[in-house]
Amino acid sequence: MQLTGNGLLTFTPRIPGFEKLYTDKEVVYFDDLKDLIEKFEYYKMNTEQAKVIAENGWKKSHQSFNSARVAKYMLEVIFDQPLSEAYEWAHEVYI
Repeated sequence: MQLTGNGLLTFTPRIPGFEKLYTDKEVVYFDDLKDLIEKFEYYKMNTEQAKVIAENGWKKSHQSFNSARVAKYMLEVIFDQPLSEAYEWAHEVYI
């Protein structure tokens, strides 16, 4: 979120459930080192596509993971209030 929030094209390994946070239109997923290198080379040559994905990731980070929204979620959980919206990470609460 820190990288996407700064507008960088972000490459990430496939992590189970991470697609709930970012789609493949917001980050670049890779399966192994060979896949990462191939995708890096591809986006190095296709900068317009890279910019679109980076911008989508930036927008997602600022809309979904901004400090006000995260703080609101934390207060709702801490004070045992019903969640006011469908938070992408709500399935990850461990109490």
